[in-house]
Amino acid sequence: MRKFIAPVLLLTLLLPLSSCNNSDDSPQTTFIKLAVTEVDMPAAFIYGETYTIPITFQVPDGCTQFETFQIVTPSQSVREVVVIGARKEAGPCTEAITEQTETLYFQVLFNQTYLFKFWQGDDANGDPMYLEIEVPVN
Repeated sequence: MRKFIAPVLLLTLLLPLSSCNNSDDSPQTTFIKLAVTEVDMPAAFIYGETYTIPITFQVPDGCTQFETFQIVTPSQSVREVVVIGARKEAGPCTEAITEQTETLYFQVLFNQTYLFKFWQGDDANGDPMYLEIEVPVN
């Protein structure tokens, strides 16, 4: 039995020394809001249908890429949409501002006019500015 316990004990003591390196050399990721510049919204929705809505936004540099849409619903018929980007600190980045388009999929669940508010940045006072679009439901 001692022949079995000694190797297991030795392995148990050495395993933590060879496990994952705790130093985190991977690039740090931060999430930022990306300003919407254009939205291709239909003139009207049909109740129960799903729509593809192309949204164009600014990407501030070469280290940032689209991550997701953040959608807040302050009331039943209002949608506040913010484009979220992931910025990886991975060395030098191009500083060119570019535009990119991604598609938001939206299902019409209520039979009333929707108000969409797409975040376009903050004003001089730090208050959010929105591109507001109302879409009636038929």
